[in-house]
Amino acid sequence: MHLDTRIRLALNLLVAVIVVATIFYSTVEGWSVIDSVYFSVSTATTVGYGELVPTTTGSKLFTTIYMIASTTLALYSIALIAQRKFLFHMHRIHTLGQNKTTNASPRSSPAKGGGKN
Repeated sequence: MHLDTRIRLALNLLVAVIVVATIFYSTVEGWSVIDSVYFSVSTATTVGYGELVPTTTGSKLFTTIYMIASTTLALYSIALIAQRKFLFHMHRIHTLGQNKTTNASPRSSPAKGGGKN
């Protein structure tokens, strides 16, 4: 699968998981949508300030699974983006190197009689 496709897929899955978690916390915990989004994003990015805490057993189990899934997706997305940037820069360096060797004019060598006296 092409790298750009994997990046899009990983980011879309991450957004989908955050949306599902937001709906879950809003419904089960009774938090506002803003609080639910805030908790979902801060958990997915491993910030987790501890201001909001799941209270029910079901929420705690969901959160455990959510932490693993969302953190994995977030880190995977970051790794793919970093890989793309690395490959872009490597390609650019390679292309610049080829341009330098292609555009370089051969110098006249005095030993072969091409130099001025």
